[in-house]
Amino acid sequence: MKQITNEEEKGNKIITEFLTGYRLENRSTRFFKKIPNIPLKSMSKKELALFNNYSIDKYNSIGYVINKESLKFHSSWDWLILVIEKVYNQLPDYLSFEALYVSSTTLKHHVFSNNIKEAFKDVVSLIKYINTVNEKK
Repeated sequence: MKQITNEEEKGNKIITEFLTGYRLENRSTRFFKKIPNIPLKSMSKKELALFNNYSIDKYNSIGYVINKESLKFHSSWDWLILVIEKVYNQLPDYLSFEALYVSSTTLKHHVFSNNIKEAFKDVVSLIKYINTVNEKK
């Protein structure tokens, strides 16, 4: 199995934080964050199913352990497309029409040319932008 790059690991973490709504502490082999064992309300049923099937383990009834190795946003369209949908549902609140057009054109090009590496980078960049705007509010 191919080892993920540092950039892919960081991007997977940014996406996971975006989907779950929680900041994750970085551990050597896993992302970890103590959060209550309640449903992750910011996630759709599809997103939650994806995580429950592959990535999240309950940890001593006090939180979740998210396995870095099982996150596939950088390599699976099944994973990334859910994030693209969520990002694009939020973008009009954050971007001007011109910026939205440019970012959507670039991402669409990478999706339609089946370039998941570049689409992944586009999504991570858009999430970073959304996070930056949210921090200023």
